[in-house]
Amino acid sequence: MSKYRKLLSEVRALDLVRMNSVDALRDETVLGNALLALFSALQSAIEFLHAVLSKVEESPPRTHEDVVREAKKLDLISERTEKRLMKLVRYRLDVGFGRKDVDPDELFEMLQLAYYALSDMISEVEERARRIGVDVESL
Repeated sequence: MSKYRKLLSEVRALDLVRMNSVDALRDETVLGNALLALFSALQSAIEFLHAVLSKVEESPPRTHEDVVREAKKLDLISERTEKRLMKLVRYRLDVGFGRKDVDPDELFEMLQLAYYALSDMISEVEERARRIGVDVESL
């Protein structure tokens, strides 16, 4: 499956997960599944952006933060989308490295943010990548 198709699939899954109530996220299994969906969708988004950057740069950035910054620098994403993606990347790092406990209320907000940020990112990159001659569906 292409990175583009995988990302679309992950965002659809994220859409279903974000429909959980905050109370449902208090259950450890639901919370774990929600975190998995969030982090998986974010990873797919970064891989997709990296693939687009690889088409226009000889050595694209490697870290999640640098991929997002470079995508903004090349005008593949808007400033608003960059800020939202960076917030998600920081949340992933904080939770992943144990610097922050998972709070169901905050996770609920992150799920909402991720769905809209990734949906906007896909639209922006589709449009802007075509202008520079990159076929996103082939990635």
